[in-house]
Amino acid sequence: MDVSINYVAVLLAAVAAMAVGMAWYSKALFLDQFVKLSGHKMDEGKKKDMPKIMGMAFVSQLVKAYVLAHFVALLKVTDMSGALQLAFWIWLGFEATIEFGSVLWEGKRKKLFVLNAGQELVAIAAMAIVLVLV
Repeated sequence: MDVSINYVAVLLAAVAAMAVGMAWYSKALFLDQFVKLSGHKMDEGKKKDMPKIMGMAFVSQLVKAYVLAHFVALLKVTDMSGALQLAFWIWLGFEATIEFGSVLWEGKRKKLFVLNAGQELVAIAAMAIVLVLV
């Protein structure tokens, strides 16, 4: 099975997902709710580790974008509607179900699930759009 992957699009999709995450968890949007629901605090130690954490998060987004690019190619998704449909089904079948496991098994709050799963849906949609349009 020969699949052609646009690596520039993969890189841009990962950047788009990071931008969504940075905006979503910013003070302007949902940072206060995230801190309240998760109990995370931004202490000095965490701030010092942030470049390493962001680097690892970017690698994670690159992997996700690369795999999503395969789905785009294999399913021959070529337009915005198809990209959004693919993003929704990938999110529902994988991201949302994994995220919900943290509610079931780790006792995380349902509101935190909604917050985090919402961010993942928007990020995957942004990735899929970039992968289809670039």
